[in-house]
Amino acid sequence: MAPGIQHQAIEWMGFKLKNSQVQERECCLLLDEVQISAAVEYDVGLNQYIGLISPAFQSDNCSTEHMHLATHVLCFMLKGLSTKWKQVVGRKLLTNSCESVLLFNSSTAYYFNAVYQHLRSY
Repeated sequence: MAPGIQHQAIEWMGFKLKNSQVQERECCLLLDEVQISAAVEYDVGLNQYIGLISPAFQSDNCSTEHMHLATHVLCFMLKGLSTKWKQVVGRKLLTNSCESVLLFNSSTAYYFNAVYQHLRSY
């Protein structure tokens, strides 16, 4: 799967939760960092290379080693508070040398706002 917001997953969640009770829609946004092997692969379906760090993290605060190969994935998930469900709604590829302030500023607010705006319509 490509990094970025998983719009299809969010759309699917909207349809699934549309007929549910209000308390079943209550959720929280979780972040989970996972270490991966540094590699670049070509995804034929997406017609793009996957494995380089996300553009938001290509700055002076990140290492320039290995042509910006990703070594970690930052997963954004929604998890139900009153019912058991969770769904990955986004991914960002990064190196392990990115500062936490950069992670928060560039990703968390962006993902939270995008997911909120999308789900608000359901």
